[in-house]
Amino acid sequence: MSSDPGFRRAHIEDAATLASFWRDRYVDTFGTLYRKQDLEAFLAESYDPARIASEISDPGFVHVLVEGQEGLRAALKGGRATLPLDDIAALWELHRLYLTPASKGTGLADALMDFATEQAKTAQASALVLGVFSENHRALRFYARHGFRKIGSYTFMVGQHRDHEYMMRKEI
Repeated sequence: MSSDPGFRRAHIEDAATLASFWRDRYVDTFGTLYRKQDLEAFLAESYDPARIASEISDPGFVHVLVEGQEGLRAALKGGRATLPLDDIAALWELHRLYLTPASKGTGLADALMDFATEQAKTAQASALVLGVFSENHRALRFYARHGFRKIGSYTFMVGQHRDHEYMMRKEI
């Protein structure tokens, strides 16, 4: 999977930890952008441990954890494409790539992106796609550096709040 011994695939037993990690990273990055009730509704639906457990057991998705001495440092979810695009069967989607604040700028995100690209190739996908908040400039720079280009946009709901998201694509 990786030469980094901290990389490992998630197991069902990791669902609650992973759900908490996703939730905390989302709040770290975007928590101040939304009304409390919109954020809480989104977090409850998107990061429900039972939902995460179901995704972990679904062969159409890959969840990878990166652990260190201090605990969970990063996590990735990828697999079956769900973005509003044509011919999604030929695509592999990077659904989430989250890191703790202390892990940003360490090269870990690059290693996870390399992993996602290899997974897409193994799945014989024609391209790797993702959705990203249009105002997340750090993420946009990161994805552009990794060969992604903007191919469209869509509305992403956080409770009743509408976010403008970009769809990005990288040929593989």
